[in-house]
Amino acid sequence: MIQTLQDWLTNLANKQDVHADQLLVTANQRLSRHILRLRQLQQGVPVLPNQNIASYEQWRSNLWSHCEDRGWVEGTVINKQQEQFIWQQLLSQSNQTETLLADNMSLAKALTEARIIVDTWGIPHDQIENANHRESSFFLEVRTSLSSLYLEKGWITPEQQSNKLIDLFNTGTLKKYSGIGLYGFTELNPLQQALVTSATNNAQQLPIEKYDQASAGLIECADWETEIETIARWAHQTLRQNPSTQIGIVVPNLQKHRSQIECAFIRQFDNDYLLNPASSGADKPYELSIGSPLAEEPCIADALLLTQLLHKKLPKEEALDLFRSEFWGQNTEARLLALQGLNDWPMASVDTIRLTELLSKAEKRIETANELNIDQFNDGATEVAEETTTSNRILEAIQLYRLAAHKLDFQHWNGFLKRFLIALNWPGNRTLNSREYQAVEQFKLILDELLVDQRCFIGSNLVTFPAYVAHLRQRLSEKVFQQQTPRKPIQISGTLEAIGLSFDKCWVANTTRSQFPESPQPNAFLPLSLQKAFATPRSSPQKELDYAQQLLTIFSECANEVTFSYSKTADDEHQQVSPLLPPMASKKLGEEQLAKNLYFDKYNTASAYRNFCVFSDLCGLPLKHSEASIKIRRGVNALSTYAVNPLYAYLVHRLGAKQPNPVYVGISPPQRGNILHNVLETFWETTKNSAALKTKLENQAAFLAELEALISDNVNAELHKHLQYLPPQLLELEKQRCLSVLVQWLTLESYRAPFIVAATENAYAIELKPISFNVRVDRVDSPTSVSGEPTGNSILIDYKTGSTPLSLLQRAPLVEPQLPVYTQLKELSASAVALGQLQPNNCTFVGIGEDVIQIDGVDAPSKLNKYDLPDTWEQVLDWWQQELMKSVKGFSEGNALNITTVKTYESRFEHLQPIVRNTEQEKMAVISKNAEVSL
Repeated sequence: MIQTLQDWLTNLANKQDVHADQLLVTANQRLSRHILRLRQLQQGVPVLPNQNIASYEQWRSNLWSHCEDRGWVEGTVINKQQEQFIWQQLLSQSNQTETLLADNMSLAKALTEARIIVDTWGIPHDQIENANHRESSFFLEVRTSLSSLYLEKGWITPEQQSNKLIDLFNTGTLKKYSGIGLYGFTELNPLQQALVTSATNNAQQLPIEKYDQASAGLIECADWETEIETIARWAHQTLRQNPSTQIGIVVPNLQKHRSQIECAFIRQFDNDYLLNPASSGADKPYELSIGSPLAEEPCIADALLLTQLLHKKLPKEEALDLFRSEFWGQNTEARLLALQGLNDWPMASVDTIRLTELLSKAEKRIETANELNIDQFNDGATEVAEETTTSNRILEAIQLYRLAAHKLDFQHWNGFLKRFLIALNWPGNRTLNSREYQAVEQFKLILDELLVDQRCFIGSNLVTFPAYVAHLRQRLSEKVFQQQTPRKPIQISGTLEAIGLSFDKCWVANTTRSQFPESPQPNAFLPLSLQKAFATPRSSPQKELDYAQQLLTIFSECANEVTFSYSKTADDEHQQVSPLLPPMASKKLGEEQLAKNLYFDKYNTASAYRNFCVFSDLCGLPLKHSEASIKIRRGVNALSTYAVNPLYAYLVHRLGAKQPNPVYVGISPPQRGNILHNVLETFWETTKNSAALKTKLENQAAFLAELEALISDNVNAELHKHLQYLPPQLLELEKQRCLSVLVQWLTLESYRAPFIVAATENAYAIELKPISFNVRVDRVDSPTSVSGEPTGNSILIDYKTGSTPLSLLQRAPLVEPQLPVYTQLKELSASAVALGQLQPNNCTFVGIGEDVIQIDGVDAPSKLNKYDLPDTWEQVLDWWQQELMKSVKGFSEGNALNITTVKTYESRFEHLQPIVRNTEQEKMAVISKNAEVSL
């Protein structure tokens, strides 16, 4: 008499001895847990002993451990991943691998599968050899090497493990069970059948539970993305109607679609579960049966990334990710401060020594001050001895690594890695959440498993550290991490994992003709005729047809209400529904019924929340200030950004939405500007005035030699500052370019009326209440009389290596406020302002000043008389002050209107586009248009 699952469970539970000789074997561990949980939820039924239910793999492993404890068996069982590693080594020794046009990794996987098929289905080697199949001949050759190696090392395969257990049952060494129930198997392979048969004389394949009154329907979706979103929305609405509903979602090829499905469910459940302050990520009501690779967990990925610090260089993006990580380091504040310096790094890669220097400077500043000025980050720092800082620990680890032997075994590298991670305070200072803690524990287990992998080396087990890390990364990528959480009401499973599960409602996705049935995928290393003859998996169309029919029948009866769905298109190809769907599932749900299922509460929800709290986002928080002015960083830049767009200024200078620095090949434009500024500063410190300049120009050779020396010193200093290297040819071109520009510029200056250089690169503090900031004036000149006496006038000069139109100083708002800001310095008493434009073949002055200033390109306001500029210099100074104060007032009050005044500046703020709202100009245009229509 065939028993049901419930009959078998009741019989097991009623046994007085918890070690009763009856057993329930399931197809997988997930199904075992599912059965135990359902049994615990049932009222008035006996408790089921956990010892009497296990998955097939768990049962076989327990039997083997039992026999090992008693000395009945010996040998090291090699798992699938370890066997692939052994295959890779064998293949690297084979001279035929080059002719097979495949990489060792994929080749090792295919050979492992071929070996498993041969041993599981008992395919004789002579039949394989007689097939005269080229790939099969290669397989037999390397299989012979593998078998000899296993015999020599005392290794055994899981299939040999099963055969030894069969022998122990047949000889009576292992006591047979009085009965074994099998549940969740679509079929048993020959080796499984042999082990079960040898273990009991009463083996029963228990029928998968089904709902006799199950109803089913079919939904057609436009594409796969729409299908996923529909499923997530249905699950959300179903759970809201009845939170106790057990929902099953079956997705073929779940591993392939995992990310898409998880994103769709996050979008649906985010507001209800993930943004609840009292909840955490573990509160999500859904669970995927297939986890993600352990290597992709953030804390584990960062541990692998930390090993890059032992290399001489690493990509800038990896370095940025490392410094953003919260899973290492003693001082988070110091690491984030160092990140600011790293953001300014102009190259695509960065030296490890440079990283430690940045971190060391940040640590010293954190040690010596509570408030840091980020603008001074690259200045020298006072030496603070601190042996336990993270930067010192990195340097110590690098030193130990370089002193270590070139090759060590896994055990020694394991110890080194553990000490290295502990020294860098991985996994961080804060308390780990449940998922992170479980991931770290799994990581430790993988490190222990590497010691077992070490025994799988064919030759020497000594490897370099990069090879050790590569193997560790591979093992972490192969390890599927599944967070252990309480059972969720929504179970998202693949087809294999869903067999035997039961739900209140179930949705089976992607039921297309190409998926049910799938195309055969026979193993390339075995003759196809033999695979068909032995009915191995994926070997023939008939095999796939029978399997697909069986799956759809099981799923159509796994819940009271079952929905099947398919997409009409996928990857731009037309798809059809599978003809294997049960007749009751062929009826399509109408659009009205579907809308009712998915959107039943949309109107009610909107009605319930009709009185929303409305607030304006046109203004942010004002700056808090008292009698003293608030000192802000990059004040001139803040006022410039505000004049371009108030919202941009609020995002960048109030909220810190900094633009990522572009990566340049060679010397960047900002570096080139720094070099020219520094050369001119040093040059005028010794030259002093126009007369001295003309004297130097008379001796052309000495003049050029002086400039070349200054350029060489400053170019080398700039490269050293950023630890850059330029090829000699490129370096020479940069120096020649700088020399050409400086000669043109200084020649232009020699034609000016007599002057003296009063100051170069002087810093000043400026106050425009309620804010204050620091500025640095490139140069202050004083015109002189014929006798050489200063006239009392001052010319403020700002060098520009780019092009700045003079019109930007003549109209409101002032998007280039630098020179107008300088005129607010009363101690300078400016008579003119000028932009010194240093460009190849286009060196010139442009500016505005009093009539008495005699510089070509610097004109009196009355001669310009354009845009909003007043007629006299005094009026210009007053007008600039008024415009500056307008920007200061709006910026300090938090004005955040999204109105752009100069469209050509939009490109500077492209990084803000994903977060800004529609511009106020567009809103006003729409309002005006609607008003016209209504009139």
